[in-house]
Amino acid sequence: DCVLVPNGVYPQDYAAARQPAADGDVVVGYFGAISELLDFDLLDAIADLPGVRIHLAGPIAAFAPERATELATRVDGLLARRNVAHHGVVDYQDLAEFL
Repeated sequence: DCVLVPNGVYPQDYAAARQPAADGDVVVGYFGAISELLDFDLLDAIADLPGVRIHLAGPIAAFAPERATELATRVDGLLARRNVAHHGVVDYQDLAEFL
């Protein structure tokens, strides 16, 4: 099951995307700017859940330059987990296939 949150997305761009094979894990995806505005405490709590994988795609950049060190520390801690992956920036035209 999934939930579509229509925020800056054209659903028709994803209508023909192939469905992945289910492997039993719950996959949580975030696709957008990875900044200090994200709730890293929530992401840590989600990553603690058994059978959950988190996939992030997007640039890592602090909106407030004075928070860049804090952001780097939080991102490094999250990505140190075996069930969390960052895939860099994925171009919009490739996002449907990536998902």
